[in-house]
This record gives sequence, structure tokens and C-alpha cells, in this order.
Amino acid sequence: LENVIMRNSGKTQQLSKIVYNTLIELYLQSITNKTADQFLEMARKVYATGTPAKVVNTPAATASLDEDVFINDNYDIYPIDEAAQIHCPFNQRIISILDNQESNYDTEHTLVLVQSHNFKEGILKMYEKAGLHYDIVNYYMEQKDYAQVIEACNKYGEADPNLWIQVLTYFADAQEEFEAEISKILAKIEKDNLLPPL
Repeated sequence: LENVIMRNSGKTQQLSKIVYNTLIELYLQSITNKTADQFLEMARKVYATGTPAKVVNTPAATASLDEDVFINDNYDIYPIDEAAQIHCPFNQRIISILDNQESNYDTEHTLVLVQSHNFKEGILKMYEKAGLHYDIVNYYMEQKDYAQVIEACNKYGEADPNLWIQVLTYFADAQEEFEAEISKILAKIEKDNLLPPL
């Protein structure tokens, strides 16, 4: 799938969303899958030798992880253009797809995928792409990452000033002491006149 995307890069006709959705799903599965690491290591060896690999057109269930998997004349799979790509971890590959303007993936489907695999970076990227600023702030609240809660408000609060009110309510209702955070939020609310003083 990487090679399909690479070979179609820059072409006017976009690839089907299924290609990108499937690749993202495979990457997500590969993050916790040891077998994928073995295949990746073999791909690195192929890249190091500079010769194209021959991949057997065999169902995954019967394919072994030895060199025989790479012997067949059906498909020539050439190494990816950049040497860095073959050493790039799967989580960075996902982020690369999500950041690429040419990527033609289904936003809602991808959001479900990253949530179901609990892939933090992907969840936040998809929330940002969909303009779900409340969900970004809520995510940091659930993680108890209070510095990021304030940072998210600073980042998205101009477009959506109600975020500051949401965060003020959260810190004011909390059982812990958040004097410094509440002071920052009140200063921002007063400065931008987001709430009546009372």
C-alpha cells in the first residue's frame, strides 16, 4: 500500500479512500504486533541491498516469515524512495499520512480507528482536523494534563472563546487546588470580556 501511494503521488486522479484507510489500520495494528516488526526488519534488509523484493501472492495465514516469502515473479516491490522512510516507526507514518494534504482518507473512519486503538497523537490530530476543540480540551482533562488544557485554550480559544468558560468551570468544580490555573483563566476572560464580571 505504501508503494501504491508512492507511485501515485502527484497524479491528478486520487486513490480510493480505502487504500489510505487500510494502510492506517495496518499501521495501527502493527504498533503492537511483533510479526509486523519482523516484516519491517526484512524490508530494511531489502532496502540495504538495493535490490527489489519479490513478494509471494499468498494469503497471510500461510505465508512464512523466512526469505521464501520474497520469491515470486508476480509483483516487484521496490524500496521506498527515501532511506528515512524504511526506518520510520509506524506511529510517525500514521502522522505523516494525516498531515499530508494529498492523503485521501475518510476522516470519520480514521477517527474511529485511532480511538479504538487508543492512539493519542492520531486522536488529537483528527480532533483538530475536524475542528473538535471541545473534544481536544476534554481529552487533556481526562488525561489530567492541566498544562495542555491551558495550552489548548491558548491555541483554540481565539476561534472559540467559550473554551475558556468550559475550562474555568472544570477547574472551579475540581476537588484539587488550581489557584494558578484559575487566575490565568480569569485574567484571560477579563481581558477579552468573555463573561460578565458577576
